Amino acid sequence: MFIAMLTLVRIWLLYVNPFDLGPDEAQYWSWSRDFAFGYFSKPPMIGWVIGLSTAVCTGGEACVRLASPLFHGFTALMLFFLAQRMFNDRTAFWTAVIYATLPGIWFSSGLITTDVPLMFFWSVALLSLYAFREERSWPWAFALGAAIGLGLMSKYAMLYFLIGMGIVVVLDARTREALSGARAIVAMILAALIFLPNIWWNATHDFSTITHTAANANWGAELFNPEKLIEFIGGQFAIFGPLLFGSLVVLVFQLAQRWKTRDAFDEKLVWLAAFVVPALAVGLVQAFISRANANWAASAYVAATPLVIAWLLTGRWRRLLPASFALHNLFGLILALFVIFPTIITWVGRENDFKRVRGWEEIGKFVERRANAGFEDQPYTAVLTNDRLTYAELLYYAPDLEAPLTIWDGNGVPENHFELTAPLTEELSGQVLLVGRGRRVEHIVDRFESAEQIDTLSVDIGGGRTRSYDLYVLHGLAQGAE
Repeated sequence: MFIAMLTLVRIWLLYVNPFDLGPDEAQYWSWSRDFAFGYFSKPPMIGWVIGLSTAVCTGGEACVRLASPLFHGFTALMLFFLAQRMFNDRTAFWTAVIYATLPGIWFSSGLITTDVPLMFFWSVALLSLYAFREERSWPWAFALGAAIGLGLMSKYAMLYFLIGMGIVVVLDARTREALSGARAIVAMILAALIFLPNIWWNATHDFSTITHTAANANWGAELFNPEKLIEFIGGQFAIFGPLLFGSLVVLVFQLAQRWKTRDAFDEKLVWLAAFVVPALAVGLVQAFISRANANWAASAYVAATPLVIAWLLTGRWRRLLPASFALHNLFGLILALFVIFPTIITWVGRENDFKRVRGWEEIGKFVERRANAGFEDQPYTAVLTNDRLTYAELLYYAPDLEAPLTIWDGNGVPENHFELTAPLTEELSGQVLLVGRGRRVEHIVDRFESAEQIDTLSVDIGGGRTRSYDLYVLHGLAQGAE
């Protein structure tokens, strides 16, 4: 009942949310218009999910984000059933309630990201694996294989789950025995078959997703950044909550010490910890070497929630649970108030935190009007941007553009999905409206036979900041410049 009511509240908040789609959300929405087995930077599940949600409801941004609170609610239920199997009803109750109200889940419920379906399929895989360990039945084997395959189709971070499986095979004899039979082999074959279409898509697109992932790691930049490591660790306290993440750190070190000294320990806690440590460990190393976004370890908290809850309920720190619950929901209440009464954001000086979801509709409508009006009684043959984020937002907020929307690919090597699918070509370069920002504008202008700046657009995004564009009319792409 609590999860159902909380999910309904979050859906209502989506419909009163005054903020525009963020650039990544707009990009994911654009993918939903063209179902494929893969996209430049991500597996296809996010596009499929948004395509389904926008097909069954109308409501603009709310429908694009609708799957997020629903997935999080179902993930909490999966963890309830897992904790009930592993421990007891009390642990199951607290696991579901705490997970549903984690700070990261509160925040994520108002957005649509690839972590949303990933964490759901991770929870199903976790439940299925433990149930298969206990029963070794065909239904749980099929559920395990399907969940792993669909998780991989959601985000490649599902590979951390496979690493966790490898760890528990080594540490837990019962899991090792369960995964050595024919049912487990069939489960892994099923997972591979579900994931195979994405491998095929990558093979036919020069493995662009792997290239993008390597670029994201940024190992070619300045290496060894302790400040980025501290930033990443701080992000984990924010996602999982300060009391729970502190408890998780203490518990992991305690389990490691007991393993080292061969002291008695709860095998179920070690089993769960195996699915927590890989994502966090890789995130910590990546953050120190180069950089890592806080959410890159988000999948760790699916197993971390029942792990920490079970440990706290058996010790003297059980009062941390209601304290965490209260603290997390205070954060959720503040987020809800920001959505319902946006002027509060200005009062408390947090406008800069929302700059990525402001101003895009105004920009889209302005560009749409200027583009459709043409120039000197001549229509534009293309609208050109030099930025992936702007391109994605114009797709959503300028849906009635009469000219094709294109993006500048200066070196002929696609660096994002839109450079792969919609680069400006010489055939479209008769009379082009450039909506450009940043230093690359002059470089683009120099590649045309003639150029004239006709306007400047500046949109207030709060906190004394603006988002600005220069608008040019360009004629004749120089030969070999596309």
